[in-house]
Order: sequence, then structure tokens, then C-alpha cells
Amino acid sequence: MIQAYRLFEGLRFYFMGSFISSYQADLEALLKAGGGEILSIIPDAMDMECGETDIIVYSKDVSNDEMRYRDEVIKARYVEAKSYAGIVGSKVVSHIWILDSVAAYELQPFE
Repeated sequence: MIQAYRLFEGLRFYFMGSFISSYQADLEALLKAGGGEILSIIPDAMDMECGETDIIVYSKDVSNDEMRYRDEVIKARYVEAKSYAGIVGSKVVSHIWILDSVAAYELQPFE
């Protein structure tokens, strides 16, 4: 029997910041189906298990109220996620990375 390759096997994901809850649930379902683990709390820098396999996900979607400041909002979300990722030694990606990785059936480069 051939075992299917699980794209996100061994990776742990934490969703940081604002997401539409139903959309976040869909993204989490994709990650789980691909073997990824969803973290309910942000990794702690003192946690010895934290690091290379942890990925902080931020949203590039903006609400209608934020549309006027779209670029600034997205940049602020990225800076916040990148700052924390630097502290705990994890990687950071936007939610678009998940979709691009699934579409290509290959992990895309990290930001």
C-alpha cells in the first residue's frame, strides 16, 4: 500500500491576529488534512519544542473598514508576526502561503 505524502507533516501552526473565523477554520482544516498541527496558544520562547517546525500565520485579508489602509494594516500584521517569530525562533507566513503550498502541492518559500 502506498502512503500519501502529507504536505504539512511535522509542522505546527499558530494563527496570529485577526482572521474571519470561518475562513480560519477552513485554513486549519487544510493544514490538518495535510498532516499539520494547529497550536491553540502561541509558542513560548522557553519551550524547548518551539522553533524550526513552528510557523506563525498572519492574515493578508482586510475588512472593508481597513481597505483604505490595506498596505499599512498588512505590514503591521507582518511586522508583529515577524517580531514574535524572531523571539521564539519560528517561521512566519501569510495565509496565502498555505493556499499557494496546497495549490502547488509543495511547500512554498518562507517569508
